[in-house]
Amino acid sequence: MSTGLLFVTAQDADFKQINRLMLHLRNWEYGQAGSWDGFRLVTTKNAYDIGKPDESRGSISVTAPPVDPDLFNGWQGGNLGDIEGFILDLAKPRNSTENQGFNSSMYILLDDKGLQDRTCILGERRFDDEAEEETNEFNKVRLPWDEASAMFGNLDIGNMDFEDYCDDSCGRDENGWYVYGKMGPDISEENARKRDEEIERLGREGMA
Repeated sequence: MSTGLLFVTAQDADFKQINRLMLHLRNWEYGQAGSWDGFRLVTTKNAYDIGKPDESRGSISVTAPPVDPDLFNGWQGGNLGDIEGFILDLAKPRNSTENQGFNSSMYILLDDKGLQDRTCILGERRFDDEAEEETNEFNKVRLPWDEASAMFGNLDIGNMDFEDYCDDSCGRDENGWYVYGKMGPDISEENARKRDEEIERLGREGMA
């Protein structure tokens, strides 16, 4: 799976909330220690400063929780339109690093609402079947933290389509929004327990 790009615009999201989110995004079910974190927390607004691929991994480095308490997040207080503009900038020719090392068509975003109800937004550039190319518009859906990683991974490898995760009765509105189809988390009870224990451990250490 390509490295995914994670953004946090929520005003009140500090390092503790970010750590909790990232532990819910961790691939507890199919990953293993050292390789089960698949997202890069983007803190810069400069699309040309995203970083170069790690030669051994073939993609940009991921952000593994816990993050630094002194983390500076340039996206805090930002909006969805800015995020999508940034994604489009990333997809432009960028010398030798063009489209290398990360998925330049998708993002996960934690906004103010998501911080309150433990949801996030998953966005993907809409593909025009007739033109056979990506558009500058995005399909978007809000879904639970613990279901976002599975959806992202399956879209990234082309195993499923965006609409497969959405409510058939609702469709796509004029702004690109879908209603999530409540697929359920792709994690066993045992691994969910391990995740919760890790969150509790970080909580005791003042990191979550």
